[in-house]
Amino acid sequence: MLSTRGTRRMRVALMALLLPAGALVALASTNRDGATATVTTVADSTIAVTAAAVTTTSDLSLPTGSSAVATTVATRLPTTIVVQTTVPQYPAAGRQALVGANGTVIENVHVSVSSGNCIDLRDSTNVTIRNVVVGPCPGGAGIKVAASATVTIENVHFIGVGYGVSGVESTGVTVTKSFFNGIEGVAEPKAVYFENSSGIRVIGNSFVNAGRNFVQFNRVSGAGNQINDNVGEAVLGRSVAIDFISLFQTSGTAASPVEVRRNRLRNGGPSDSGSGIMSGDGNGSYQLIEGNVLVDPGQVGIGIAGGTHITVTNNRVYSSSHAWSNVGIYQAQYDASSPNGACHDNVVSDNLVNWTNAAGQPNGFYQDNSRCTPVGGLATNNFSAAIDASIW
Repeated sequence: MLSTRGTRRMRVALMALLLPAGALVALASTNRDGATATVTTVADSTIAVTAAAVTTTSDLSLPTGSSAVATTVATRLPTTIVVQTTVPQYPAAGRQALVGANGTVIENVHVSVSSGNCIDLRDSTNVTIRNVVVGPCPGGAGIKVAASATVTIENVHFIGVGYGVSGVESTGVTVTKSFFNGIEGVAEPKAVYFENSSGIRVIGNSFVNAGRNFVQFNRVSGAGNQINDNVGEAVLGRSVAIDFISLFQTSGTAASPVEVRRNRLRNGGPSDSGSGIMSGDGNGSYQLIEGNVLVDPGQVGIGIAGGTHITVTNNRVYSSSHAWSNVGIYQAQYDASSPNGACHDNVVSDNLVNWTNAAGQPNGFYQDNSRCTPVGGLATNNFSAAIDASIW
């Protein structure tokens, strides 16, 4: 995880750094006085950090195995510091299988197997997995979490896995400060996937070419579910990604909606059904999509595919014209089994959108009012905003 501290006097790195094969990117966080540091890849093998309170590279708190390389000079905001994040070297270990564990810590190892899951948790509680490299795990998950509670997964590098973290019927799981690179090798590879679970937090992770979904919640419910402050991208037009972030039959509560906030996502395609963020898929309710930045994310920027009490607000969404480009933000009821009018009480407000469809025409917003109640807040959006790919 990358954090910032200290003065608001700014310096800036004037160099870019090519990373070795297999290198991964660092992430972003907010420091105590509200300044942020955001890591972005600027080419297939180059990354840079844009920070708001960094004086020198010594002000960076980097993930295990990372290094910062920069030449700094005084300048105005923002600050850019190049960070090289390499895979840590840990002692090798085989499959880690925990059943009925309580209070176990797995750390400082590189877990790999010839096939199947690398780390398998079942009926366990209060488990921490940190500072670990996972993979290869051909055909399996890096970490499988089943019927478990209060699990923390922190600073884990996933490489050569079909699924990164795959969870079912679990509660209170946090995935944070981790790195997902090249998730592949199964029919529907996913970096983070949870089903029939609650209290799931996916916070401050990095995704690079990380499968069909970077994060998917499938029938996740209740309070405390969050997908926040993540950075993810694929190779434009050469991705297997469908929806970078997917909420399927997922519901929060009125007091604690499912949060998808402050994520940065780019470079989808060529899927003709993919999106940056898909909410309300298969219905669902009480979802908050706020403060995200999407650049060329796929066929759609942000979709409301049904459901109720879904708010899409203060996002920035940009796409140039590609063969798969359709619309920036939309609302429509795509669940054929739902009655007309089951899609209601949704809000689209204060978004900045500049979207060009495959025909080269601007297409910032669409809603199908035949089966949905019109969204609230529509007049507060700018669907012809003067933004471009530089918002990344």
